[in-house]
Amino acid sequence: MYSFKHHHPFFRLLISATMCFGITVQAAELGRHLEALKPFAKAEFKQVRHVEALSRPLVSSGSVELSATGFIWKQAEPFNVWLIYDGISIVEKTVVGGRETRRRVLDPATSSFTRTMFKVMTGSFADLQSAFVIKPRDHDQQYQWHYELEPRDATIKKAISRIILSGDEYLREIRIEESLHNYTQIELTNQRPSA
Repeated sequence: MYSFKHHHPFFRLLISATMCFGITVQAAELGRHLEALKPFAKAEFKQVRHVEALSRPLVSSGSVELSATGFIWKQAEPFNVWLIYDGISIVEKTVVGGRETRRRVLDPATSSFTRTMFKVMTGSFADLQSAFVIKPRDHDQQYQWHYELEPRDATIKKAISRIILSGDEYLREIRIEESLHNYTQIELTNQRPSA
């Protein structure tokens, strides 16, 4: 059964996630890939959430707009939900039946994960070097590189077992694997530079 809470942007799906993230020794190689990433201002996303207790995955899609200080995660399907991060605060905007509602997101885990995802999408990993063990993974014909980020903190590991980043000249996929065999796959496509 589909419900609104399952289709919230990926941050809500990981509500029990972490306070902070980081990267370890192999960050230098990852850093080189991230520094070489082409910056993008807009992209489309498709998010597929696999929950072991459900017979079908939960699928959502929309677009993301990045700026130097934040981003807007615009989920369009199956519900219209935006998550707006301006570098300081996070606001959730929903539109149901033509009625718009805005609320400030105060949950520490969601706030932390939102900030982390901003750094992931913009390639700014300098602040993320303390809580992840980074392992390069074999690349395949689809992507030029893959990295596995494993949380060091035992509390974080209870919610997230690993994050896998894949890409070429752009970050293309983010896979978040949870400890209870659930996972979320986010595919970024149609990246466009700022005008």
